[in-house]
Amino acid sequence: MKAAFKSVAGYALRPSLWPTIPSLVSRTLFPAEGEATGHLAKARCATEAIECDRLPSVMSGFVWTPFEDAQPELARLIAKARSVAPQYIGGGADMSFLYSMAESLNAKQVVETGVALGDSSLAILASVSKRSGGKLISVDRPYLRFGSEKHVGAAVPPYLRIYWELIREADRSGIGKALGRLYPLDMCHYDSDKSYSGRMFGYSRLWQALRPGGVFISDDIQDNLAFFHFSETVQHKYFVVKSRNKYIGVMVKGTTDR
Repeated sequence: MKAAFKSVAGYALRPSLWPTIPSLVSRTLFPAEGEATGHLAKARCATEAIECDRLPSVMSGFVWTPFEDAQPELARLIAKARSVAPQYIGGGADMSFLYSMAESLNAKQVVETGVALGDSSLAILASVSKRSGGKLISVDRPYLRFGSEKHVGAAVPPYLRIYWELIREADRSGIGKALGRLYPLDMCHYDSDKSYSGRMFGYSRLWQALRPGGVFISDDIQDNLAFFHFSETVQHKYFVVKSRNKYIGVMVKGTTDR
């Protein structure tokens, strides 16, 4: 709780983050019923998960392409950026999975939430930049710890930034702006606010913006039951993919989904 109120104090100095303050305070004082469901989510993930490279066997059209093999120069940029970044900046997206998905979809229009050093951004941009009109819009709040903001997206090289827009705001305001500029989506990747209420807010907006056949991806679904509950809300089949020590949730939007 102490950390949450420190965030509120930091946000108060930044008008662009003000829309986030009520929800941050509310979920700190009155946690949603689904917040304390991590143990249930982990158990469910462990039971249902498949390895990343096995996804082609269950998901039509998906082709597994290791990022390090396809884009060795770009893969080295992440290692370089991480060597000089604060440890607490986070990150660690499965770049091969995201690159493979974007390639399999021939994705042109993608929105992601959560950037950190730019692991996920770099992987997605390496794919969408191949296509005319390709664009990625990323939403990530400023990192309030001293000296960390300059590292957000640091791994993305200048020549890929022409296909990229970074909205430095929290999800509550940033997602709406992103979807106002890029719609419909071929793919979305959620990796920001990990709270139950935060996920349910972001999930619904990103799902609605997906085109038929578009792919919804959420990282770290073992944190709580939000992904599973959301899949029940939209009555949709999902895949759970194991990636190192975490789990990724995937849904392909059908032609009749809203």
